[in-house]
Amino acid sequence: MIMGLLAFYLRKLYTIVRNEILVLPSRVVVALFFLFLLLLPVFYKDPYVFRVLIQASIFAILQRAGISCPVLPAR
Repeated sequence: MIMGLLAFYLRKLYTIVRNEILVLPSRVVVALFFLFLLLLPVFYKDPYVFRVLIQASIFAILQRAGISCPVLPAR
C-alpha cells in the first residue's frame, strides 16, 4: 500500500518535472540554482557564506521592488 502510494507520487513528480520544468532552459537554470542553494549547507559550514547570500537576496528583492535601501545607492 505505502510502496504503491510512494510510486504514484514519484511518477507524478517525474511527470511534472519533465513536462513543466525541463521544457524551458530558464526553468532548468532556476531548478539547478534551487538545488545548489538547497545543497549548500552540505558543502559549506561557514555561516558567513549564508549571511552574504541572504543579504544579497534581500537587497535584490528590495532593489527590484523599488524600495530604497541604505546600503545600495539610489537610482
